[in-house]
Amino acid sequence: STPTHCTLTLSLTTHCSVTLSPSPLQLIAQSPPKPLHSCTTMDDTSLSSEQIRKYKAAFNRFDSDKDGVINGKELGKILRFIGQNPTEAEVQEMIEDADKDGTGTLDIIEFLQMMREKVKEQNKEDEIKEAFTVFDVDGNGYIDRRELALMMRFIGEPVSQEEIDDILDEADKDQNGLIDYSEFADMMAPGRA
Repeated sequence: STPTHCTLTLSLTTHCSVTLSPSPLQLIAQSPPKPLHSCTTMDDTSLSSEQIRKYKAAFNRFDSDKDGVINGKELGKILRFIGQNPTEAEVQEMIEDADKDGTGTLDIIEFLQMMREKVKEQNKEDEIKEAFTVFDVDGNGYIDRRELALMMRFIGEPVSQEEIDDILDEADKDQNGLIDYSEFADMMAPGRA
């Protein structure tokens, strides 16, 4: 049997693609062509001027020795100031990932590039949460067989009960017959941390 492809529009800024194939159904998040309003989408690759202003101000505030670069301790303070709560190990990993010139510190450009990636990751997570609420018709925190079948019919995709069972078997890691948010997110974004 050949794969079938259909698209489910979840909102003005979110699309999900559903591909049926001989293996169980997999959901893959895709970005829409263009949002019709000012919300960001997971594929936005630039920061808004307001975000840049906010991040530059935080960078300058916590660059304690005013040398134009921040170390891990200063990065941790910035991130906590803007509402995040990373561990020291996470801060060190961020420095290692964002430090393109190998100095062990971040200049403003490296910092802004790191923040752009963090915003992009958060936008993707937000879109997965939104998609989950669309599938979780009764709002109980789980997607069951009935809800999955309903959504598949809603998007115009004829699926058999066997295919619904295959989807649940693939996604339902704890084998309780339901897809919870974590299982759904793993299915939507394989390999996410």
